[in-house]
Amino acid sequence: PPPPPLKPIISEEMTWSEGVVMPRLDAEIEKALHSLNADPAPESITRGMHYVVSNELRHYILSDIVKEKRGIHIGVGAEQNYILAGWSKPDIIILMDFDQYIVDLHKIYEVFFKASWTPEEFIDQWKSKNKERSIQRIKDAYKDNPALSKKLVSMYKFRYRRVQAKFREILGIYKEEKRKCFLNDYSQYSHLKRLAETGRMVQYRGNLTADKFLNSLANFSHEYGIHIGTLYMSNAEYYFPFATGNFISNMMAQTFGDEGLVIHTHPYSGVEYQYIYHRGVNFQEWLTSRKVKTLRRLKDKYGTRQKDSDLIEISKRPEDKK
Repeated sequence: PPPPPLKPIISEEMTWSEGVVMPRLDAEIEKALHSLNADPAPESITRGMHYVVSNELRHYILSDIVKEKRGIHIGVGAEQNYILAGWSKPDIIILMDFDQYIVDLHKIYEVFFKASWTPEEFIDQWKSKNKERSIQRIKDAYKDNPALSKKLVSMYKFRYRRVQAKFREILGIYKEEKRKCFLNDYSQYSHLKRLAETGRMVQYRGNLTADKFLNSLANFSHEYGIHIGTLYMSNAEYYFPFATGNFISNMMAQTFGDEGLVIHTHPYSGVEYQYIYHRGVNFQEWLTSRKVKTLRRLKDKYGTRQKDSDLIEISKRPEDKK
């Protein structure tokens, strides 16, 4: 579709995009969303690396699974969250990671979503020819927080080529597979832009096994009746069993509704991934049962491979007969 008119703002309360308005959240809800409790910084991060981009390349096999799940999308990691949210059309998107570096990277993403009308313009923000303009946009967005502005500008200078290369890789894969995502589809991109413009996109340092952030998210979800539509944990559970820290209690506290999904990935053969999904309530049942201690055990013993062998559904319940 053609790009929308140049003026993005209809009023202080409504944002125009693709002919549709998305209202700002109720002031009380928006304040609560932006006041969740972050977890403390971990003593170390996985392998001492900042995972600025994902090496999971086949999220498109989940596109029909997560379609129109709405609610809250919450996920760890980088750009793969926007790919999933382009399909799930959440009402709120929460980007979390226990690595503050990735949390700050998402703040740059938000600046560029607000500044760009189309996927092409968004991608251009990460190109060398537009480097100075993009840096100025970050500075303008955080002019009231000089310390954070300086940190984000430094991150952008160091990482923009890596993100740009990742976008090229994604576009090549999705062109070959004849698939749509937020980088090549105006409708999907437009939804993410509206989330950013209306206070519905937030970033937090959150640790799946800690005791602050996910607990405060659960309280927020309960208080305002907004269920989790998609919870994406990437391959985090590859590194710890379910009984680690507060992981089980964090998962049990969340509100998924009947259709909310949990999505995991699991590496194999070095560079390939399996994509595992099930209803959130199903995951909670398994955690409560204590019949399995790890994601690997759960998906190997009770998962069902789909037509695409990398896609695994867990629909069996703990009480089902073998």
